Amino acid sequence: MVNSLTLRLAHINSQTADPPEGEILRGESGTCRLADLGVIASMQPIHANSDMYIADQHWYKRCTGAYALRRQQDWGTVLALGSDCPVETLEPLAGIHAAVTRRRADGTPGPERWYPEQRLTVEQAVQGNSAGEAYAAAMEERWGSLAPCKWADLTILDQGIFTFEPMEILNTRVPATFGAGRFAWRAESLTD
Repeated sequence: MVNSLTLRLAHINSQTADPPEGEILRGESGTCRLADLGVIASMQPIHANSDMYIADQHWYKRCTGAYALRRQQDWGTVLALGSDCPVETLEPLAGIHAAVTRRRADGTPGPERWYPEQRLTVEQAVQGNSAGEAYAAAMEERWGSLAPCKWADLTILDQGIFTFEPMEILNTRVPATFGAGRFAWRAESLTD
């Protein structure tokens, strides 16, 4: 479905199931009001990794709803995931890593992760960075997935991020990107 008007709520950093905030977010069906109203959740997964310690220090029990990617996904909310550059790195793989691991690049806070129940799968994180963003821009007919008649905007990775330990996502390199079916950038090592 092509949407001519998209509404999004940006920087949904803390959501709680407790009143009064919980009542604002909870819809009639017990799902999320954002999903019920068709409002897109524009979220930046890398903020969870950057903010985890200060959030624990100041938000206390509200951290159970902090950067609640999985909760929004489960409630049926469209996720448009981004980086919030220049506040954070522009690198999409860093955001995918954050969404999937809930750990920093150095591995902290360790294997227990920060509120691991809010992690996404690699597939969900990629979807939020591609199809979710295209939908938020009302461009899902042209961008966001590889299909006939869509622009061939894509990124080539040097390894498959769907098949190995998610902490390794940060070791993935991008040898080339395409825009509209043409090289937009490529490493010198790639030939025609």
